Amino acid sequence: MPDFSALNTAYSGLRAAQVGIDTASHNVANAHTKGYTRQIVDLQTRFPFLSQYGPLGSGVEVARISRVRDAFLDDRVRSAYDTQGSLKERADLLGRLEGQMNEPDLGVSRALGEVWSAFEDVALSPSDSAARSNALSELQNLTGRINGVRAGWDRLQGDAADRLRLRIDDANLALRQLAELNTEIQETTAFAGAPNDLLDQRDLLIDKLAQTVGATSQVQSNGTVRMVLGGVGLVDGSSIQSMSVGAPPGYAITAAGSTVTVGGEVAGIQKFLTTDLTTYRTRLDTFSIDLVNAFNTQHALGETAAATPGGALLSYNAANPSGSIAVVITNPALLAMSGAPYAPNSGTNAQAMANLRNSLSANTNTLTFDASIRQFITELGALTQNETQATRSQDELVAAAELTRKGTQGVSLDEEMVQMLQFQHSYSASARMMTTVDQMLETLIKGTGMVGR
Repeated sequence: MPDFSALNTAYSGLRAAQVGIDTASHNVANAHTKGYTRQIVDLQTRFPFLSQYGPLGSGVEVARISRVRDAFLDDRVRSAYDTQGSLKERADLLGRLEGQMNEPDLGVSRALGEVWSAFEDVALSPSDSAARSNALSELQNLTGRINGVRAGWDRLQGDAADRLRLRIDDANLALRQLAELNTEIQETTAFAGAPNDLLDQRDLLIDKLAQTVGATSQVQSNGTVRMVLGGVGLVDGSSIQSMSVGAPPGYAITAAGSTVTVGGEVAGIQKFLTTDLTTYRTRLDTFSIDLVNAFNTQHALGETAAATPGGALLSYNAANPSGSIAVVITNPALLAMSGAPYAPNSGTNAQAMANLRNSLSANTNTLTFDASIRQFITELGALTQNETQATRSQDELVAAAELTRKGTQGVSLDEEMVQMLQFQHSYSASARMMTTVDQMLETLIKGTGMVGR
């Protein structure tokens, strides 16, 4: 160790302060960069010089530049993202499902009420062709609205299926990007240490995959990350297992030849398609079948003005009842509105048709048609409202988790200013120390051998 080692010691402080200022500057520049994690300089003492008086400190050195990252907070945020994604997608789709019913003004319930009123008008004036025509028109309006709801739901199924495939495509793209980052991170770590900015990009992708499919991450000893979903490794180093969407009605998500249980946005869409939409479409089909059976049965008991028995009034295709329900009769004179004991224009059967309003002919003969459609609408509305409220509550939890994580890992401009001032003072002090040593050396060099002259 040469004499005046203080010069070298002061220089180490100068270099460390410069790294600190550069790091603080980098933090400030990225204060609003999405996914950026605050970086700090970890300093440590240099190996001491063993002088004749004992170990003598030789200055400071930069051990590493670390990210201020908390794995627990990351897990908390990603778990919240997973739940939020599922709730949000399902709530949105349920809202659209409910909206297709156009209740109360343009919905099935209003059209059903108009049908009852129309048949009551026919009962009062059974020979009035206008009243009969109106009854047929209201029936056509009712079946048309049922058809419209079903057609809207079928379109919604297509939209939701497209959205599901789009989410899986996004997730597969994130998996490929993550595998590429794994390679870069491993190569960089091997010769230069942890590449903090690449790790930030990696964590952003992990956040996205948690929200999209509910995948979880496992950081490996070599700096890479392994992504797991339902026990299947989607990313391991540079290798990936892409996901695909199965055919309806299951819309199963598969990867590596196995069906995987997903979370996040994909789970919300999948649940809507396989459970919500299927359930309510089946209920609308059942309502349509009950309506056709009740109207046709009662109509068959009546007679036309020409004293001929009533035929089928409504029809449907068993493969798609609610989408195909239709009025069979187009001629008002063929409405069998009469019946014993006041044939041929008694209007007895017209009143019986109107009285179906109070008949327990729906839901396996337990509800009236009005009560059945009200229950249908109410339950769908309640489910949508509950899911929407749950989404809002989860949004608040996500915001709180993100705020906590940002408070720990985000950049505080005030704090960075303090850090910059501290390193600036350290830099100035080290520079002053070097100047002092330089002056001492100058005095020694110029003054040596001149004593007594």
